[in-house]
Amino acid sequence: MLQYADGTLVWKFKTMGHPHAIQGQIQSSPVAVDSIIYIGSLDYNLYAIDARTGKEKWHYYMADNPAYSTPAYREGMLYYGTYGFHNPRVYALNTKGEKQWAFRRELESIKPDEGFRIGSWDNEKYGFTASPVIAGNRMYIGSWDNHLYIFDLDRGELIGKYAAPKAIGAAAAVGNGVVYFGCYDGSIYALSGE
Repeated sequence: MLQYADGTLVWKFKTMGHPHAIQGQIQSSPVAVDSIIYIGSLDYNLYAIDARTGKEKWHYYMADNPAYSTPAYREGMLYYGTYGFHNPRVYALNTKGEKQWAFRRELESIKPDEGFRIGSWDNEKYGFTASPVIAGNRMYIGSWDNHLYIFDLDRGELIGKYAAPKAIGAAAAVGNGVVYFGCYDGSIYALSGE
């Protein structure tokens, strides 16, 4: 909901909801780019909403996975992760809502026309609640499988990952060539971003 200082409601947008989701709740933060709001929902959709009118521009259905992650924006592309028991992924969409690529936790980069492999139950149950952070052409995103994933955005592929002792559930930060992230082991880590 957007309000003026006097409390006047400008608009309200209601998610579609989903029978297997938590009533379409939103735990993602919005990202505003060129008068469009992009936000993920627990109803398994990423929404693009006109910031002036509150009308939906489009939504992208994420294969039965909720989005806790806040999208990151770079050069006409949106990046975010999903969490759940149904093939959690990292997605790259353009601002028209078209998937450019998706990464599955099983160290594979999947182009839109290749489809998805079905993995084991153990591989399905971990995903991404952390929001991605972008520095240059690299993106860093933590996962509940105890890894920080590193992507090359120009190539749209995974280029490395760092194994942490426990899950990484929150966004990293990048400064002066160093990546900083918190971990469920109670520690903060600083890694070279090169």
